[in-house]
Amino acid sequence: MFSIDIRDKETIDKLKLSIPQDEIQGGVEIIVSNQISEADKNNIIDSFSEEKLKELLEKAQTIKIELFKEDSDQLENLMSYFLEHLKINKLQIVSRESDIKISTLTYCLQIIQKTKDQLQSLSIDFSKSNSNVEILHKIGDNLQGLSELTHFYFNFSSNPIGKAKELGKFGKQLEQNSKINKLIELSINMSNMHMGHANVHSYTEFIMKNGQTLKKLDLNLENCSIEKKGTESIKKMIQNVCQVQEFKLNISNNGLMDLFIKDMLRAFTLKNDYQIQRIEILLSGNYLSHEVCEFIHSTFVHNSLSSMTYLHLNLSKNKINNKALEYLSKILEDSNNLKQFKLDVSNSREKIEGINRIVESLNKAKNVQDIQIGIRGLGIQRTDIQNFIQQIENVKYLQLSRFILDIDDSLLQNSDSPFSIVKKDLIFINQSFI
Repeated sequence: MFSIDIRDKETIDKLKLSIPQDEIQGGVEIIVSNQISEADKNNIIDSFSEEKLKELLEKAQTIKIELFKEDSDQLENLMSYFLEHLKINKLQIVSRESDIKISTLTYCLQIIQKTKDQLQSLSIDFSKSNSNVEILHKIGDNLQGLSELTHFYFNFSSNPIGKAKELGKFGKQLEQNSKINKLIELSINMSNMHMGHANVHSYTEFIMKNGQTLKKLDLNLENCSIEKKGTESIKKMIQNVCQVQEFKLNISNNGLMDLFIKDMLRAFTLKNDYQIQRIEILLSGNYLSHEVCEFIHSTFVHNSLSSMTYLHLNLSKNKINNKALEYLSKILEDSNNLKQFKLDVSNSREKIEGINRIVESLNKAKNVQDIQIGIRGLGIQRTDIQNFIQQIENVKYLQLSRFILDIDDSLLQNSDSPFSIVKKDLIFINQSFI
């Protein structure tokens, strides 16, 4: 995607002379802002009226609107010009600032309605923008009639909405106003909003209402005080999105107990027609023990998830011990089609000594190719890591092509070659996963 920021006069002037044909083949994104003057607006319109830049307008299908505190008198005129000259199918509305004028937001939301019959992708990102209840409800009222929408991303994370009932009201707006028949990908991020368990229901109902065509689902309810009833709503949702191929759920830092998670995960074993290939379950910072890990093992090696090839489990900052790690490691040897496995047990509240149990499972793994293990904050010594790495290199199965080990940075300090025995084409230290 080739991006053009309309505030970047230098780039626009260069484009008048030469269009990078190879770069625009993947489409063109035009970044628009209310942070422009009338002179800037006139210059942009004049520039794009020239023959050379008309070629870009033919390729441009994405508009990204970045909102700032400034008055937006020129935004409407500029957007009217672009809407007249290009047929957009992707719209992004982004704000990171507080005190966005309602009039500015209203106009942006009107654009959604003006393009609703052609929009295929809509992204609204107001995370950490200090937005208020009025803005939230304005957005909720304008998500109707999106007949062609296939991708919807909504991020309202970390905003100071003080009343949980207002978040529930917005969820109801989504549920009641938005029936999207062609939705393929959905991402909702309401993390750090403390909505309470009662209001989780409206969001999961919205997902189920639009779940018949979903292939990719990402729901982030980290630090939302969802409690037992919240996990019950999520359980019901999981049962009703069988056709999803990629599923990510973040319910970290919710004070959840073993019983709640076990009941929620049971949803994965109640049907046999799941098509999920990639699963990410983030449970960091709860009150989970080895008991739930035994259940996690039995869940993710169940026949109902036989199509799963990628599994990411984050159980950091829980009460994970050697017994728990044994259950988690056995997923490697008991899952028939798993190819990529990512596990984080960092900063456990209990002592873990048996990290070598992972290697035992590797020797029995059938198809695993990529592994990342996070073991920070466990008090593991340098010699333990050396021994662990040496054992990994002796794993019999040739399918393993990469092993990433995420360890304390202090173990890498004060040495020119901290792990000289590491095979550079197999084992990597503190690198990002896929």
